[in-house]
Amino acid sequence: MKCPFCERDVERFKTNSHIVPKWMHKPTFEGNKGFVSINLKKQKAKIVQDGLKSSFVCDACEDLFEKDDTYASKVFVDRGKEKGIKNISSAERRILGTANAPVPCLVLTGIKFKKVQKFILGVFIRAYLSGIHGSKPVLGEKHFKNVRKMYLDESDINDIAYPILILKIDSKDMLRNVVHFPARGKDYTSGVNLVAFTGGEFEFLMIVQSHKVPSEVMMWRLTNDGTLIMPIVRPSMRPGALEHIKQTKVIARKQWKGPPGK
Repeated sequence: MKCPFCERDVERFKTNSHIVPKWMHKPTFEGNKGFVSINLKKQKAKIVQDGLKSSFVCDACEDLFEKDDTYASKVFVDRGKEKGIKNISSAERRILGTANAPVPCLVLTGIKFKKVQKFILGVFIRAYLSGIHGSKPVLGEKHFKNVRKMYLDESDINDIAYPILILKIDSKDMLRNVVHFPARGKDYTSGVNLVAFTGGEFEFLMIVQSHKVPSEVMMWRLTNDGTLIMPIVRPSMRPGALEHIKQTKVIARKQWKGPPGK
């Protein structure tokens, strides 16, 4: 068989490959032995100890993605100072003015652009290769080929072709601990086409469109000089969020018999 990512002939695929890395699920545990996984499409809820897994790449490719995940965890998990790695704990809090209103942000400088880019690209690549999609595939074949090429080329530090935005979820928001599988959609304010996933109290977005992206969106992108400006957001305040939360609670009440692990 041929690995769909490295395109080498292999004897087998790695079993139980993570799509969204495990560290992004840890905040959902909140001292319990698992978390509630809710499938809105199937109207089902269940208690699980790990994130969604599948078998879709070889062991060597899995090792590549695992290195990306490890680096990202050292940047985005607040564990204090990491030797030689800029960590979220050292991000500076600022208020940045925009055309609409002042926006509270966290600003982190000196991070390794290519490593963070590869982590985010890698999650979308895994979602695409897994064949596990929502109503729309995360990436079409054209975008997959472009993203794969960008991932594999260590010298490619283009921060405009597929702009990456990272949002910090407010610590008081009721959706701060949600882990959302990679999905395709549109930004509800700017209307740009994007793919996104959520976990670890962050939202990771990548813009996927051929026409021009508004400058007010591009100003928030991860830049190739290692600067990351993260708006602090409240997902529960977005249009449609309350209806989504209500539906989730209904499913959970029907099937969840007690706290995870009990």
